[in-house]
Amino acid sequence: MTLLCCAVLQVTAQPCKYVKPQKDQFTNETYNLAKMAIGAPMAMRELIIYESDGKFNLGLRLTFNTDFPEVAFKKGDKVSLKLANGEIIEITAEKDLPPTTIRVLDVPLRMWYINQQVARNVYEKLSVSPITAVRVKLNDADHDLQGIKDKQSAKIMETVKCMLDNYSK
Repeated sequence: MTLLCCAVLQVTAQPCKYVKPQKDQFTNETYNLAKMAIGAPMAMRELIIYESDGKFNLGLRLTFNTDFPEVAFKKGDKVSLKLANGEIIEITAEKDLPPTTIRVLDVPLRMWYINQQVARNVYEKLSVSPITAVRVKLNDADHDLQGIKDKQSAKIMETVKCMLDNYSK
């Protein structure tokens, strides 16, 4: 009876709460995507987590108002995520990434999207220790992103762990 209950639970396991399966319209490849806010929601900054066929990617959507100069996120510039256990995870731009200018409520904003394929152990690190700080090297200067909430870090940890457990076998 116990084995039967375990089997039923295994079959009826829910997909990851914040992960949305996506399909590339050009290649028909599917991938699992989660976008997690970092800091104030109005800041429009998100950690982008996605997995496809056991390959893991980590990215950051970074937004500043147009008071910030229109500069490229240069090849080699990086995003550093500091974890509570002291480890630092880095995402590095593989090429120059000019900003995209968008308008939200008639306010112009500059947006960059930095993305990198990472090893499985990066997801493992993110699944066990919360993010406590984010630093972005942009325009030859370090910019610390403020306002990372404990709830956001917990949600990121839960999502990454679920992706490791359910999608990367």
